[in-house]
Amino acid sequence: YESNQKELKYFLKVKSAKEMSIERNSQEEEEKRKDFEAIREEYNTLLNNPLVLELKDFCGECVWADATTCDGRVQYLKDKYNMGSISSKRSAMEIPTCKKQS
Repeated sequence: YESNQKELKYFLKVKSAKEMSIERNSQEEEEKRKDFEAIREEYNTLLNNPLVLELKDFCGECVWADATTCDGRVQYLKDKYNMGSISSKRSAMEIPTCKKQS
């Protein structure tokens, strides 16, 4: 009888620990789901933003002002002025040759 009681106590402890683990995992899953939804919303907002859509037309291999490639200009702007990728691409695209022709 006592051995059965000990075994029962042991399994109740294990069950309790598993239930706590499941609860923690459920909470973590919910947090991750919320983070994912926030990222998805931001992605959809950016996807429909005309400034971002314009970047799809960037031609990195094209010639920028008869001096370098558009990718070269972007790298120069990043190195020289510490600009971000989007800003430097938009700046390079001010020269029409850095835009892909439809």
